[in-house]
Amino acid sequence: DVLSPANFNSPGQIVISGSVDGVRKGMEIAKSQGAKVRELVVSGAFHSPLMEGAREGLRAGLDRTAIQNARIPVYANVTGAPVTRAEEIRDLLYRQLTSPVRWEQTLQQMARDGADTFYELGPGKVLQNFVKRSVVGAAVAGFDRVADIH
Repeated sequence: DVLSPANFNSPGQIVISGSVDGVRKGMEIAKSQGAKVRELVVSGAFHSPLMEGAREGLRAGLDRTAIQNARIPVYANVTGAPVTRAEEIRDLLYRQLTSPVRWEQTLQQMARDGADTFYELGPGKVLQNFVKRSVVGAAVAGFDRVADIH
C-alpha cells in the first residue's frame, strides 16, 4: 500500500494520495482520530510516488517546451517560493508530478512578499476559501470567466 500527502491546502486540510487500499486505510485512521474525511474521485494517484512512471514522458514534454525566464515571479507549489529562472521553473514542474502541492505555504509566502488580494478564475470558491483560512485579512474575489475581470 502507498500513502502520501498530495496537497497541503489550508490549515487543517490535507489531501492524501496513493494506492486505493493505502488511501482508504489512511482515511479510516484519520476518521478514527476525529478528522472529517471525504473521498475524492480522481483519475490517478497525483502528487504521489505512484506517478513515477509518468515522469519520463513529462520530462520529454518539458524539454520540448519553450520556457522563458519569468518577468513576474512564479510561485512554485513544490517549494512555496517564487522563481524566475526558466530552468528552475522547468525542474519544479517536473518535480510537481510526484511532490505534494504546498498551497498553504505558497499563499503565506505570497502574503509575506506583499500580496494582500487574491483572485480565483473559474467556477466555485474553493481556492478563495483556502486563502481565507491561510492568509489572515487577505481580500479575495472570484471570476467565472476571463471576460468578467475588469
